[in-house]
Amino acid sequence: TNWKCRCRYASGVVMNFIEMLLQVVAYVSTGYIIWGGFKYIKSEGDPARISEAKSAILNAIIGLVIAFASVAIVSYIQSRFTQ
Repeated sequence: TNWKCRCRYASGVVMNFIEMLLQVVAYVSTGYIIWGGFKYIKSEGDPARISEAKSAILNAIIGLVIAFASVAIVSYIQSRFTQ
């Protein structure tokens, strides 16, 4: 039972760290989405600049989805080890 207690404590620390990283990723992704929006507005109809802005927005959204998926995977693994 002592091993399970240590495992729960360690997994709680890991999950807290991952939640903090997810918050940072969310803030950075939001910043990139806003930055891409400004680039889109300032593109003045230039197709190359519009494409660059759309790419920045899409990459930020993909990064955010990957971050959320990684948290879900780690949560699942944690639940399997702490049972």
